Amino acid sequence: MLQSTKKIFDLEEIERLIISHNITISHFVPSQFKLFLDEVKIDNLKSLNKVMFSGEMFDPRLVKKEIRNERTFLNYYG
Repeated sequence: MLQSTKKIFDLEEIERLIISHNITISHFVPSQFKLFLDEVKIDNLKSLNKVMFSGEMFDPRLVKKEIRNERTFLNYYG
């Protein structure tokens, strides 16, 4: 699933797409994910069970409070 190109990184649209299409895997640059967490309650995204990161240095503190048994965070940077 790709986000519309009308708005780049529209957080509400990303949230809506994840929920409406039961998306299970997503990819973010860590700084984008931080913005996403600031605006979206990730616990509402029940289908999202894997989040991948790449493109810049990843700080594990970013996801420390979000880690739960059903969700996996993968870092592919460096």
